[in-house]
Amino acid sequence: VRINWQPTADAGGPYPTIVGAPLTLDGSGSHDRGGDIRYYLWDLDGDGIHDDARGVTTTTTFAASGVHTISLRVIDDDQAWDADTAVIHVVAGREHFLPLLRR
Repeated sequence: VRINWQPTADAGGPYPTIVGAPLTLDGSGSHDRGGDIRYYLWDLDGDGIHDDARGVTTTTTFAASGVHTISLRVIDDDQAWDADTAVIHVVAGREHFLPLLRR
């Protein structure tokens, strides 16, 4: 009998950034004690479908300021999966960035 442990997704964050600036999202905190994570799938537009990017890390930009939520789904070598969300604080310019870093 083989037990398949469910992986644990970790989307990182929270992430502060500036409108239009490249932001690297990092899912390297994800793990699977029962095997290997085969897929890292990102939902960056909030539509609930993890089809916007693949990989342990991905880089994206945001065109509007505000609070955005992204999601990472990881799938292991036995097709078990888990998902995690992260919050992204997007500000209009550098002058608004410092209060986010102090949190």
